[in-house]
Amino acid sequence: MKLLELIAAAYILYPKYISPKSLEPCEVEEVLRELKAQKELYHSSLKYRIEVNLKNFIYKKSFAVERNLNALSNIFTKAGSRVKKIFGD
Repeated sequence: MKLLELIAAAYILYPKYISPKSLEPCEVEEVLRELKAQKELYHSSLKYRIEVNLKNFIYKKSFAVERNLNALSNIFTKAGSRVKKIFGD
């Protein structure tokens, strides 16, 4: 198998693509067109660029907040069990 055939099989023929707009199965070309349109809009519209960057910032920070809340929850759970051992139920 040639390298180009392998690339075609791995990225075009084998995978199933979903349209970002309709969430229906589609061809890879439709996804590429949508990505190109999004890229052009991102670079041509300051408002859109700010919106996308803000959504990405919030999305990334939500994982950090969740991780920290889980850590705090574990700390309070351990502390609570220590208090119960000392003072009883």
